[in-house]
Amino acid sequence: MQEHAQQPDVARPVAGIELAESAMRLAVTLTTEPHGRRWQLRLPAPPAPDEAVEAIAGLIDRARVDAVEASATSSESADAVGAVGVAVWGEVDGHTGAVRRLSPLDEWAQYPLARRLASRLGAREEPQVTLVSGAQAAALAAARLGDGVVASSLLYVHLAGAHGAAAQLAHGAAAQLAHVAVQQDGPRCVCGGRGHLDAIASAQAIVRTMIGRASDSDDSTAAMLRITGGRAEAMTAAQVVALAEAGDPVARAVIAGAVSALACALAHAVTLLDPEVIVLDGVLAGSGSGFQDALQAELNRMCGPLAPAPPLRAATLPTSAAALLGGRLVGELGLAALG
Repeated sequence: MQEHAQQPDVARPVAGIELAESAMRLAVTLTTEPHGRRWQLRLPAPPAPDEAVEAIAGLIDRARVDAVEASATSSESADAVGAVGVAVWGEVDGHTGAVRRLSPLDEWAQYPLARRLASRLGAREEPQVTLVSGAQAAALAAARLGDGVVASSLLYVHLAGAHGAAAQLAHGAAAQLAHVAVQQDGPRCVCGGRGHLDAIASAQAIVRTMIGRASDSDDSTAAMLRITGGRAEAMTAAQVVALAEAGDPVARAVIAGAVSALACALAHAVTLLDPEVIVLDGVLAGSGSGFQDALQAELNRMCGPLAPAPPLRAATLPTSAAALLGGRLVGELGLAALG
């Protein structure tokens, strides 16, 4: 169903799917829609895997019908899809087409999503369904469709809420940075280890650390209440960055620690993968140039003269759009698109 399958039937519509926010948001786009029209569905709760397959199939059917009704031409858009690329914001095995893990439901562990979806969509002939991670799909879109990057390879880093960072080289190699150890005897990670990047530099970790340390400072507590409208528990990582840039000493220390941890993980990735450019996406990437400038400076220092650091670029394609378009590209080209 994956890398050894026949070439996608691109004569028929190809669908790109994004499965996001703990499987609560679905989006689909079709190759028959040149202007990037998309269809979306928000589920009221994280679905069981079989329920998600039904929801994806229903959304694809709705998209095909709407595309036909809106088209002045004939019935080409009415054809069953020839291929589907699914970008999942979770852990996946692209070669077997299985979801390894998608929080919070244990039912998703090792679920054969590609095979089940192909079977559900198939009438006379099953479409080819290719499964990739959201980071892989977004990296592919960044390399081929946007971000103004001309490079033989790029490292795409998604700075997400609870997931730290996920990295993807445009030519196919994928890696998870979230559980790279960056600080000996550091804070405990959700996986049980200590000092992992996720426990220090994810958006949730930054907010959690800020709230904890600010409790010892009346000035920092007051600053948090001002920037959040009196709701410190609703603080965002971008607001912590804003407080740091405004000179709050606690926020500056928190952000400096996050920058150091992230630069350490990226320096390891640069040494191993040698990308020409690093594209940053996610909550922290959009928090302002100060964070990116500080990260670039620290990365330059850590890489040193023997392995010059590649430049950092903020992603220009919105995360969801990049994953969706990347999913469609993978649907058109199969796993060959990643390698």
